[in-house]
Amino acid sequence: MAEHEQQRHRSVRVPCRYTQPVTWDDFWRWSETQLGSNVVGGLIVAAALALITFVVSRVPRWRAPVSAGVAKLWRKIPVPYLTTWARVRVRDAERFRRAHTAGRTGAEKVATARLEAADRAWTRQYEEALETGRRNVEAAEANAQAAIDDAYRRAQAEVSDLAGRAGYDQGVAEGAAKRKQILDELSAVRQRLAEAQERVAAIEDVRDLAQKAGYEQGKEEAAVGRAELEEQLASARADLEREVRALPLPRPRWTISEDWTGTFKIRNMVARSVAREVHVTGDSDFIHEDGAHFVDLSGESDGYFSGSLTAGGIEGGIHFELTWFDEKGRPQQGSFFTKP
Repeated sequence: MAEHEQQRHRSVRVPCRYTQPVTWDDFWRWSETQLGSNVVGGLIVAAALALITFVVSRVPRWRAPVSAGVAKLWRKIPVPYLTTWARVRVRDAERFRRAHTAGRTGAEKVATARLEAADRAWTRQYEEALETGRRNVEAAEANAQAAIDDAYRRAQAEVSDLAGRAGYDQGVAEGAAKRKQILDELSAVRQRLAEAQERVAAIEDVRDLAQKAGYEQGKEEAAVGRAELEEQLASARADLEREVRALPLPRPRWTISEDWTGTFKIRNMVARSVAREVHVTGDSDFIHEDGAHFVDLSGESDGYFSGSLTAGGIEGGIHFELTWFDEKGRPQQGSFFTKP
């Protein structure tokens, strides 16, 4: 019993926020005081709450703000409690766990932000490289297409020039032979004309004689002779004109170009060629805005007509069909391809 009393009065250290040592008597006295204070305070608060609830229930308008104020006041009332080593250790462990969780979450956020920044940078570099490659491919395709179009135009121009030169040379040779024949025939006609003039001179002599023999008789003979002479002259001129018309003329050679304003220019580049009633017709990729009809494009001459191209015509070119009449009134036609 004595040992129990000694142990009861022995000083002990209680893990709390107070640093001075206390005895068991002081501890129990403090506990009873705190318990009584808590009980009395709780009864007072309960009575106050009951009174307030009773008052508020009869005044509905003040019920909500008063209830909110009482709840806020109740939360601010300090409630003392005894701190134990278990609670201290639990609180330390909880703070350590929260700090560890917050640190790990922050590290994960930093790592995620770095990965996202790296992904954005890599994506931007990839998109820039892809765009640069696409532009280079488009430029290469455009250059290749331009080279192909230029080579095709040069080849077409060379072929057209060779064809025109061959036709022109053949026409010149045939024209020279025919010209020699016509000149020979013209010489014969001139000889006949000289003979006719001699006859006219003889007729005039006869007329002079007739005037002496008789004016009326000489006049009639002169009229007959003049009529025969005029008939011979008309026959000679008709023969000459037929021979000249029979002479073949060179075939026209055409070009069509655009000035990028919807106006097209057709040009005949062969001199002395005959092209009348010229009519231009395009394929389905060409939309006419006028008749594209020309009365006469003979020789070196130009003509203009209006039209527009579809997307297919701009990309693939246009086929044109030309029809005209030559020097003998025979219908002629030609076709060629052009690309704007």
